[in-house]
Amino acid sequence: TAAPETSDLTAAPSGWTGSNVTITGSVTDTGGSGVKGYYYKCAAADGFTFSAGPSISFPCSSTGGQTASAYGIDNANITDGTPSSVSYYVDKTAPTTPAINASPSGWTSGNVTISAGSAITDAGGSGVSGYYYRCAAGTAWNLSAGASISFTCTGTGGQTAESYAVDGAGNPDTTPSSVVYSRDTAAPETSDLTAAPSGWTG
Repeated sequence: TAAPETSDLTAAPSGWTGSNVTITGSVTDTGGSGVKGYYYKCAAADGFTFSAGPSISFPCSSTGGQTASAYGIDNANITDGTPSSVSYYVDKTAPTTPAINASPSGWTSGNVTISAGSAITDAGGSGVSGYYYRCAAGTAWNLSAGASISFTCTGTGGQTAESYAVDGAGNPDTTPSSVVYSRDTAAPETSDLTAAPSGWTG
């Protein structure tokens, strides 16, 4: 007559992720009939699904902040009346990187500031973690925190600066924003002068 006991559930990974989550736990039975299995669901609005065995393990892919639940059942068909639950967080939507601009926009001898006119946005729920940027094509990416893009470039010649956002689940925007800037720090050279004619002249 004793109901089986469902352990606390664990979600892995425990924070925001861009992939599916695995929920684990276990069922024990002290009544003597043994564990038949468990019922589980990945979101409050879902129906329960049965799985055999005392070891709870099931994947969840519902996006956003969700609550997974499970409860055990024994071979006498007695169920645990208090399901265990755990929260998990899935974000599979990439953030959006705004267009970036160079200031000044033309040739300059000073440093160039690259910035965006609006903030990075994230629709998946995990929030904006930051952005990667670089001041020339083919160079290493640098990471900066925050939703407002702003960085300084010192490359010379005509260069292309790029930036892309990343969210709290690690999803990157796969279409970086870019802008061309032009910087010249070398002084021009003035040649020797020539007088014509070169001698005395009337």
